[in-house]
Amino acid sequence: MRLRICDEVSWGRSFAAITVGLVIVVTVLAVVGPIATKAFGLENFESFNFGYVMTNLGYTVVATMLAGYVAAWIAGDREIRHAAVLAKFLFALAILGVVRHGQTHPGWAELILGGCGPVSALFGAAVRRTQRKLPVTFDETP
Repeated sequence: MRLRICDEVSWGRSFAAITVGLVIVVTVLAVVGPIATKAFGLENFESFNFGYVMTNLGYTVVATMLAGYVAAWIAGDREIRHAAVLAKFLFALAILGVVRHGQTHPGWAELILGGCGPVSALFGAAVRRTQRKLPVTFDETP
């Protein structure tokens, strides 16, 4: 049994879909993250702020949902498989964030990215899949 991500989609298109999805997530987190941190006065992360955590949850979920949707749109076919690969990269990105920051600040953002990000990316791809018109076939071959 061969490992196949896609049958009808070229590898270049698959690579572009996943790369664009990652660029969307990293761009939104890099732009909105520092703005939210300064807005809540958490430059040094000495106190817990529930509003900041909820804001972080909101923009992370929106960014990863958008990334999953766009990746599925670019892929054109096998949307959930492409979003699953994107989800694995998001989880790896969250782990790298935890390792990079260590004990310098609490890992709320990394926890939200690693926990909610993959699910949101898959949800975005599922929304795209429901919008696509699938051809009706009656092929009985397994």
